[in-house]
Amino acid sequence: MRLSRPASRKTVTSASRGALKAIGLGGASAAQAESVTAKTLPGMPPPAAADRLRVATLNIWGRFADWPRRRAILAKQLPPLAIDVYLLQEVVCGDGRGDQLAEVAELLGYEWSTRVIAENRPQETEDEGVAILSRLPLHSTAVWPLPPSHPPRHRLEASVEWSGTTLRLMTLHAAVSKGDGRDEQIACLAELKAEPLLLGSDLNAPPSLVRPLLDNSFADTLSWDEQPTWPLNADEFVQAWQEKLGEKPQGESKPRRLDYLLYRGIDALDSGTIAVREPERSASDHRLVWADLRPQSASNR
Repeated sequence: MRLSRPASRKTVTSASRGALKAIGLGGASAAQAESVTAKTLPGMPPPAAADRLRVATLNIWGRFADWPRRRAILAKQLPPLAIDVYLLQEVVCGDGRGDQLAEVAELLGYEWSTRVIAENRPQETEDEGVAILSRLPLHSTAVWPLPPSHPPRHRLEASVEWSGTTLRLMTLHAAVSKGDGRDEQIACLAELKAEPLLLGSDLNAPPSLVRPLLDNSFADTLSWDEQPTWPLNADEFVQAWQEKLGEKPQGESKPRRLDYLLYRGIDALDSGTIAVREPERSASDHRLVWADLRPQSASNR
């Protein structure tokens, strides 16, 4: 495994247990670190209160399909959502074609991010991993290996200071199937001790499987709803896979829920999912999952 970062940004590093490191990108001013209220999509209320934090998880889909066109859709549709923190999966760099994390950070105007590259596939020359991108300053970054799978997977962590609270953020991309070690990777999350905690992830499994594996250790911002978050368009997904890898994807492209914002020690006030797309092209093969959070009231602790 190796770590990567956009070369143009100031960096701070924080060592985690063992030999792994996570990279944090610093430099946001106080004005940049404040939440903003912007016009949002229909049905998505603006985060007007100062103690609200708007978060989202999104699988970027690497460089499948037409990335420049998908990036243009993200540039148009993400800023109005006024998301404070993004927890991202399938974020790609390398192969001389740029860095998706740096590109998304630039289109949003965010200066705080951390990432780990942990997934290198034999048929691909690029490097893939997970990332956290934030309007608020990040600190205390760390990387932890998940139970074995091929390719290997890791959990990325960072913290933000928000409304007098230190919120621990985590993201991961679980293995694709039970045979690859997915269930063990999900089950180990029940052992996490941090609180308050927000975990944004593509777990590659539906709530009917995820919820019992977590043994009631998390709440779900979507209340364990089974409504699919993947794929937005099965035909588009299969075509993009074939164009990039020269073969059909293994397994079914049956719509199902794979994406989660899981939490404890905080209150989730509003939540939902959004298809970031235009009529002829999706920005991702996954729906974006968002939530508005508030520090937990004393009566709920």
